Order: sequence, then C-alpha cells, then structure tokens
Amino acid sequence: VAVAILSAAAAQTVPPRPKITGISHIAVYTSDPAATEHYYTAVVGAVKLSDPENPQGVRYALSTTQYIEVLPLPAKAGVVRLDHVAWITESAEGMRKYLAAKGWKAPAHVQHGAGGSTWFEVRDPEGNKVQFVEAPVRKLGFVLVAFAPNAIGHHIIHAGYIVHDRSLED
Repeated sequence: VAVAILSAAAAQTVPPRPKITGISHIAVYTSDPAATEHYYTAVVGAVKLSDPENPQGVRYALSTTQYIEVLPLPAKAGVVRLDHVAWITESAEGMRKYLAAKGWKAPAHVQHGAGGSTWFEVRDPEGNKVQFVEAPVRKLGFVLVAFAPNAIGHHIIHAGYIVHDRSLED
C-alpha cells in the first residue's frame, strides 16, 4: 500500500514549467502570394526563404531566430487568417511534460524540425493552435553576417489573438 501511495504521489508531481523566452514565429494564411511577398520583402524588408516543413509555405525572416510563415489559404477558411503562434521555450520536451501533467492534451513526444529545432503543438482553450519551439543550436540552419539589413525591425515582440473568454484563456 505504501508503495502504491508513493507511486501515485510521484505521478501527480508537476514538473517545473520551462521559461518562455519569446516568439519563434507566427503562421498566417494568404489568398494572394504575390501581394504577400511584396509586403514582407519590399515593405517590411524580410528575407524570403523556403519553408522546409511545408513545401507550399514560405518563410519571411526578420532575423536568424524569428520569421513569419505564410501558407496558402485553405478552402472554407472563413475570416481567420492566423494558423498558429509559436513561442520559444528553453525546453520543448520539458514544456510538453509540464502541460501534460497539468491535464492538457499534449502529444506523446516532441517533433524534430528542420535545422535542429524541437517543437510540439497544442490547442488553447478556444481552439487556437499554439506551438512551443526549442531553438536549434544553429539558427534557422544558416549563418549570415548582415541578416535582413532592410527589415524595419528584427524582433517580433507581440502576437495577437481574438479572445472570446479571457478567464478561460488565462
């Protein structure tokens, strides 16, 4: 009985939550890829890259660690143009275990992305896709001395959601 009680207590222990240190990327949909490319390259000054995880997508990088992923607009998408927001965490596996221990429907394991990142995806209480990404040792798989020199900014500091129930989201 004592072993069963100790085992149950250990199973209920919630691991510490790894720090969230910033935004990795946001992924949005477009119905006009040419206009989107013009906006992100000519107006924003981002560097256009292929999307190694989605051949139909494009990445517009602002720095070696942050980018906007643009995907084709799916049929019947409605008015929402946000696919997901991805947060940088110091440990994707640690965050996955933390959320699972708190009762979230988390995947059984993290995925390994292009360039050495690890990540996983969950849905928030309102159904929005949220990714947690542990950055690779080498950023985005390349090294550039003067990356995105024409960008109007090199650091994404905000991502917005439409929230219907703030207490649920909190």
